[in-house]
Amino acid sequence: MQKLAAATRTAREFFFKYLELLLALALAIVVSYLSLTGEIDTKGLTLASAGLLVAIAIALVRERSGRESLVAHIERASELARSDKGWQVLDERLVWDLSGPEGSYAKATAEKELLFTQDEVFSIYEYQYKSPGVVLTHVCEGGVRGQPMADLPIIQKDFPGPEGRVYRLISLQRIWRRGEIMAFRSVRELKDHFCEVTEDVTKEVSVQTASVSMRIVWPPGSKPKALWLERSNGQPVHIPLARLKHANGRWSYNELVENPRLGEKIILRWDW
Repeated sequence: MQKLAAATRTAREFFFKYLELLLALALAIVVSYLSLTGEIDTKGLTLASAGLLVAIAIALVRERSGRESLVAHIERASELARSDKGWQVLDERLVWDLSGPEGSYAKATAEKELLFTQDEVFSIYEYQYKSPGVVLTHVCEGGVRGQPMADLPIIQKDFPGPEGRVYRLISLQRIWRRGEIMAFRSVRELKDHFCEVTEDVTKEVSVQTASVSMRIVWPPGSKPKALWLERSNGQPVHIPLARLKHANGRWSYNELVENPRLGEKIILRWDW
């Protein structure tokens, strides 16, 4: 009985999903048969045309409904971005480990301590701007500061937001309340994100943040030809390559920003 019920449910879902296509197919079969047997007349052609128009109307309604659903989805993401956040960042440490040749593979790690400023916070989000590359994996974990971390599931991926952002919604696995502090870690594996002659990494300060550090580790045997720091409403500042660190056959650079301005972008840009 369960198999029969499942099969019936599957057939019903298939029928409603492809209703207009099935209707158009049935009309085509009927008209073709009647044409071959010579039994169709002007009235029959009129009825077939009317049926086809019905199928087209259903398809248009479905398409419009899907488009409106997508628009509503984008508006929800916009509201999420504009709304007051239920947390602040006490400290954030960002590392881009570009281990593949010329940026073909990288691992981006974000570690931060979140101070919750509202009661009943049960999810947070991350976003990135659209890139020609691919996110191979994305895992998150978190827990009370000073205690072991647990996996945090990403409950919605890659939904669009304003200004070309792509959001991911992350469950915190329980209700967090005002005054609690969470240690949070996000790790993304990136393919073909840093393959241009001039590349950059960006931190956009979307919540109140006490300090943020940005560290880039270039591939083995690779050293940038030039490096700049850019901040919103400021001119690019050339960073002397003498400030780079070298260890274990790799060059790296770390930039620490205390009390960044809310809404500003901090960009590290380099030439390969």
